[in-house]
Amino acid sequence: MFLSHTAFALEVIALAIGISMLIWSKTANNNLAKTFGYIIAILAVVGMLCPLYYAFKYWEDGYFGTPWGQMENRSGMSENEQDGSSNDESLKVT
Repeated sequence: MFLSHTAFALEVIALAIGISMLIWSKTANNNLAKTFGYIIAILAVVGMLCPLYYAFKYWEDGYFGTPWGQMENRSGMSENEQDGSSNDESLKVT
């Protein structure tokens, strides 16, 4: 979740820079700054959509329910893998 917050904060900063360039370009009558202001603002809004989409998707999947996501324990192995046992019938020797 921290990474999605960081990405979103950087996009907000980029959007603020783009809007400030647009405001400055109107007072200075500078077409190049106006063009770059629009490009930065549009890319910032589009860039905000990606972290927002994945943050909501991961939240729905339950990755933010625990500090380490969907892993069952901190080692990354399930309890069966740690014990050496398996629930898969095809792996058992008869």
